[in-house]
Amino acid sequence: MEIKISVRAGVEYKGSKIVQTPCVIGRSKEVDLTIPHPSVSRQHCEIYEEAGQLYLRDNGSLNGTRLKGDFVETAAPIQPGDEFVIGELQLRIETTTDVDADTEIRVAVTEKTEPEMVTMIEPPLPPLSVDDDDDDDDLQLAPE
Repeated sequence: MEIKISVRAGVEYKGSKIVQTPCVIGRSKEVDLTIPHPSVSRQHCEIYEEAGQLYLRDNGSLNGTRLKGDFVETAAPIQPGDEFVIGELQLRIETTTDVDADTEIRVAVTEKTEPEMVTMIEPPLPPLSVDDDDDDDDLQLAPE
């Protein structure tokens, strides 16, 4: 299923992207929707479809995933128009049938050293350090 995910940081609109389900959302460049924000884990959460119903699942993130104010412990049903929170960011899900075909998708495009392009939504980043070992998928904030 094709869905549109819009991202806000507080009241500021950051952008949106149309993706296919299943869709993994996180800080890593290897996920379906990359959001490079320190409150977002590398593979923070996933939206997937089962029997025509969309579900939201947290992937063991450090800051959790909240839907309607509650932390998502297991897969939770999600409807078009629902908003959910990952880390400090608020996201809204819509089906593409709910989206005007002329909708502008404002995302930043960042070049890698190779000619491959990565589409990313770019909120501001505070100082951080990333634990590069593969034993967990969480961000470590740099001391101030």
